[in-house]
Amino acid sequence: MKLWNKIFIGVAISVAALAASVTGAQAKDGAGNIVIVVDPGHGGNDGGAASSYDNEATLNWNIATALKAELQTYNGVRVYLTRGSAEWNSNAARGRMGQQLCADLFVSVHNNSGSNASANGVQVYGTVNSAYKDSIKNLCTSVASHVSALGLANGGYQTRTSTKDSSRDYYTMLDEAVKCNIPGIIIEHCYLSNPSDANFIHSEDNQRRCGAADATAIAGYYGLTKRGVTAGSSITLERTYSANMTGCTAGSYSSSDTSVAYVSSDGVITAVGAGEAVITGSAGSVTIKVPATGLKAIAAGINPTFCNASAVASYNQSTVMVKAIYSDGTATQLSSGYTFGGINNSGNGAYDIPVSYNGLSCNLRIYGTGAAGSYSLNNYKVIGTNKDILVYPAVYNGINTGITITNDNGQTSQTNTTPVQTEAPAPVPAPVEETTVEQTEEATTAAETEPETETETEAETVTEAETETETESAARTDDAIKSKTFPKGLLITAVAILLAGVIAATVFVIRRKRNNINE
Repeated sequence: MKLWNKIFIGVAISVAALAASVTGAQAKDGAGNIVIVVDPGHGGNDGGAASSYDNEATLNWNIATALKAELQTYNGVRVYLTRGSAEWNSNAARGRMGQQLCADLFVSVHNNSGSNASANGVQVYGTVNSAYKDSIKNLCTSVASHVSALGLANGGYQTRTSTKDSSRDYYTMLDEAVKCNIPGIIIEHCYLSNPSDANFIHSEDNQRRCGAADATAIAGYYGLTKRGVTAGSSITLERTYSANMTGCTAGSYSSSDTSVAYVSSDGVITAVGAGEAVITGSAGSVTIKVPATGLKAIAAGINPTFCNASAVASYNQSTVMVKAIYSDGTATQLSSGYTFGGINNSGNGAYDIPVSYNGLSCNLRIYGTGAAGSYSLNNYKVIGTNKDILVYPAVYNGINTGITITNDNGQTSQTNTTPVQTEAPAPVPAPVEETTVEQTEEATTAAETEPETETETEAETVTEAETETETESAARTDDAIKSKTFPKGLLITAVAILLAGVIAATVFVIRRKRNNINE
């Protein structure tokens, strides 16, 4: 074989090997799957915004579970929820949960509300963190496009920066997720304060369609393909995951045990419970094996996440919410059986407390008011139903300096406290950030509305800028860049093109040398 042919083949093999390794590198979990954390907003005693028909928490749950179910029909992805159906979680804990799962993406599912009844349509907020902003913008745009295709106005891609640090996110969940090197988005599907939007989302079918639209956009972003199975084969499916049986006549399917695997009239097989079942269609049968569901990870949050630094040492363990996360993607709040370790001061007001359960562990993050930088411990006031909003005297004395620091809101489904009520400062309207579609009369800009996330006091929190040293910030940014999420297909294509150029150049040089020798 000629020398240049040998070199060409060798380099081609190297290209294939490198492409394969790049594919696996896109996913953080050990099995090479993309890991997505889906957060149904609100929950428990926190109903969120409301319309004439529904409360937001119920809508969010229905959309989120439909999103999860649709994503689970694809290969190469694992999906996990942040809470159970009737549970609540702090916003900080929601954003940080993916750390225990090696998550690639955090998706918070919401519906909007505002004082302007004409405000309508879907808006998708992406993190402003520089390591992820550009790639996440494409995902946000795609999600908005897919959801608006169902009949809603397209409010497009949105961002909102911290009023204290433009490099940080305004919303707690996104900011906390980024601290764990996880890019995040918030999907505001429609405005419950708009009669047309509220009527649209009241339909359970439309709720499911919204979830499926979200999933389709996410799957396209990562280049995922549907999971298929043909007659004469067998497949192992985790509970709640699905596969499409192909090559059979519609309506001809049946399951030998519907408690193990259910099959729809068009051949979509869904794993229901542990065991083995045979799915039969007109072209033959498929064996479905469903393993027992196992405990995957635990995660912990506390209400409130922010407190006086001197009170951290005596934090109330009864207000801690420990979530058990299972292999089928479900999450449920534990009532007992977990233990706490000592308090570790992580610097500048951030404290981490080890939590253990059944051989697994995680860190509970609490922020002391030392996180507010140079402000003294007495120079703030706690307000809100759950004592979860920190404001400074300059604000509540009527001199609005713009320094309003708001922590996670919502009522825990475990313990609710009702302190003396104090009038909160008026919310600051959301600025209009980058929007990838032209705002129409139907799709009102963010500046004209009051985002429901602010109504539920998910405003800027005392977090990143105040709670980490410059060294920690630099390390986090470096790690985030290293683990930056890109669509698989785009990165692989870029690498392949680059290496193809190297191959072509190598072949050209060898041929030139060979021709010179012959001459």
